[in-house]
Amino acid sequence: MLTSAIAVSTIGFVWSYLWAQPVGEVLPYIAVGLVVWQLIAAILIESTTLLPANSRYFHNQCMPVSTVVFALAFRHTATFFMNLIFPLILAASLGLRPSSSAFLAIPGVLLTLIWCLWTSLILSILCTRYRDIVQVVSNVIQVAIFITPVLWMPEILPARAQDWLPWNPFAVFVAIVRDPLLGREVPLAYWGSAVIFSLGGFCASLPFLGRGSRRIVYWI
Repeated sequence: MLTSAIAVSTIGFVWSYLWAQPVGEVLPYIAVGLVVWQLIAAILIESTTLLPANSRYFHNQCMPVSTVVFALAFRHTATFFMNLIFPLILAASLGLRPSSSAFLAIPGVLLTLIWCLWTSLILSILCTRYRDIVQVVSNVIQVAIFITPVLWMPEILPARAQDWLPWNPFAVFVAIVRDPLLGREVPLAYWGSAVIFSLGGFCASLPFLGRGSRRIVYWI
């Protein structure tokens, strides 16, 4: 919690001065956004080496792949709620008061976790079969933060560029959790994309998971 608090407050202050915008507006935006980003990035990155790191469970007993993925998601979700305390206190100290729209963050968190779960299941199987993908995923996530409105606000983009943001799953899931907590309106396009990415992607991944999970024991 202390590490996360130092990171989000330092980056928030620096970025507010770089963008020449009010600290009271930019700092909570970046602080909450970074905590949500840390949740998504931590689950996806750790899932790439998850199965080899827990190979003993699969060698000694018949265990579904989803078990270790659920344990991973549970651990990082608990850390997320702990790390979220400081940004919310920070936002309140800067004059932001919670409204009824803050409850929309609850379905936002649920949709985010569903997307992280099925994406982690696929990544864990793919990275176990093809170990070179681990570096690819890590590099993609490092680049993705710069094209995702975490350290900057989407309002600075031209209208045409903003139309592309609902196609960025990272931007969608960060927004549907962060914006309701800060009293910002979430466009309907973001909610539609979140449902498609989470529920639609989960259904589409089931055949892949069924075939890949049966071969895990031979790959690890």
